[in-house]
Amino acid sequence: MSYIYDTIICFCMIIFQSVILPLFPPLSGFYDLMIPFIIYLAAFRSIRSSLIFLFFLGFVMDSLSGTPLGLYITAYIWLFLSVRGITKIFHLGNNMLWPSLLVAGVFIENLIFYAIIILLHQDFRFSPNVIKDVAIQMIWAGLTGPFLLIIIHAAHRKWETWCKVFFSREQKL
Repeated sequence: MSYIYDTIICFCMIIFQSVILPLFPPLSGFYDLMIPFIIYLAAFRSIRSSLIFLFFLGFVMDSLSGTPLGLYITAYIWLFLSVRGITKIFHLGNNMLWPSLLVAGVFIENLIFYAIIILLHQDFRFSPNVIKDVAIQMIWAGLTGPFLLIIIHAAHRKWETWCKVFFSREQKL
């Protein structure tokens, strides 16, 4: 049942990021909303079950953004593996870990994106706007990301409870 929940969350976040966020100009510099979900997968799911969603999310985001195929997939896999490694070292109950992971996730994703841009376009020059945009995304991630993680985790617990109640009724009938 977790696969169904994860699929619903994926679609909701993709729709929110690609349809609703662009309607609000002040949120145009918002970070990639898939980052909290990927951190959630890395922290609470197995590698086997998470890889399906990493490739799915990466493919969809590559398709929607028009970037070279594999850019988001690569960023998501590196982010996932980095968080898996960090969570083996640090305790997940540490409240300061979540904002730090989210800020680091935004930084890692942007680092991968700009590294690929530099490889593809040798004449690319960093401007102060690039640094400012990444800094704004990191601030947004630090402020809003922990709440998204809490919502995703709480919704998953509610989903599991609902599924247990619903399917236990089905078996009794």
